[in-house]
Amino acid sequence: MKRKVLYFYLTQYYLPALIPLKFYKIDEVIIIRNRGEYYFDKYKDFKDLLESEIPNIQVEQRVIDEIEDLNSVIDKDKNKVNFIYFSDEMGVESFYLHEIAIQNFITRVIISQKSSKLIEFENFKKKIYNVKDIALNIDNFIENFGGEIAAHNTELFSTKKVNRFIDWIIANPLKWSNMNVHLFKKGQKFVIPKFKDANYSNIYFNKIQENTRKYMYEFLYFLQEIEAIDFHQSKNRIKIVYKEQGISNIFKKPGTWLEALVLRVLKSIENIDEVKASVQFFWDGNLQKVRNELDILAVEDQQMICISCKDTNSYGKEALNELDVYSKKIGGRNVKKLLVATEDPYYEFDLDRSRSMNIKIIKYENDYGQLVSNLYNAIHQDNK
Repeated sequence: MKRKVLYFYLTQYYLPALIPLKFYKIDEVIIIRNRGEYYFDKYKDFKDLLESEIPNIQVEQRVIDEIEDLNSVIDKDKNKVNFIYFSDEMGVESFYLHEIAIQNFITRVIISQKSSKLIEFENFKKKIYNVKDIALNIDNFIENFGGEIAAHNTELFSTKKVNRFIDWIIANPLKWSNMNVHLFKKGQKFVIPKFKDANYSNIYFNKIQENTRKYMYEFLYFLQEIEAIDFHQSKNRIKIVYKEQGISNIFKKPGTWLEALVLRVLKSIENIDEVKASVQFFWDGNLQKVRNELDILAVEDQQMICISCKDTNSYGKEALNELDVYSKKIGGRNVKKLLVATEDPYYEFDLDRSRSMNIKIIKYENDYGQLVSNLYNAIHQDNK
């Protein structure tokens, strides 16, 4: 049987090339890259990824100085190459490769990530295959740019106690909203100790409004009942002692409850292949550099979905830029960018800024069912 050999011109975003390599069960991939240290590093990253995902594949490289060199490079291999893969990240290179493929009767392969389709052109015949079953995972996307996941809170936010906490929020939206605004967001009524590993927090309730205080006690007794916390009251203070790290994280970091809520929604959407929460990662695998973080990462049909969660109205230029830059780095040009917030942005022009960045803002208004519907529609609106 003739060996299956695929040619691939290396671009910054190479991850979708895994799909035809797995679909056709390719024996050998020949990677064309530009000369230089940057492209050599990208080649090494891709080679490492290929060898981990497809253990028996043979990987070779061809180095070019100018785009015109493509003809001479491919001419040497044309008798053994079966496929040429075209990435939507390509520019003028795609025109050269199309012409070369047609002249040499090499099958052209294109991936449509938005519809999970592989489109094959053999001579002048077109075939379309559904490749939804060849799933790309979140680690694949992070590794695509040489990055590495340092930590995530998906398991912490999926425990029975955290799920009971989220159930309470969903069942008591107005009580939670009142507490969240008047207890956690305003003033110094809720105080977290300064040392990092503290397993407790204090609530100073002498200035808390009566209706908020009533909800607070109901909430604390509920958490105590499910053995998520203990609490002890003195004259003007309640000391909360956490029994589980996930609950501790939700109390100590503003907006973390919203991440856990959105994680619940994403897990309920049938076609989502994978989802992770509070994902911390490094650029280029350098563990000494500052950690970057995205609140929710998900994959559906080979597309990355990046979500930022904001329990505030302060998500202006900096927050939008961060979401835009991180999302494009991880997911390429087809990435979906969403921002879930409990309030409208402080400045109205930030709505225009988000639209210019193709970031969809979804407001959570204490209606879980509506949040599910809005997120589902935002994720699937471009696929119809």
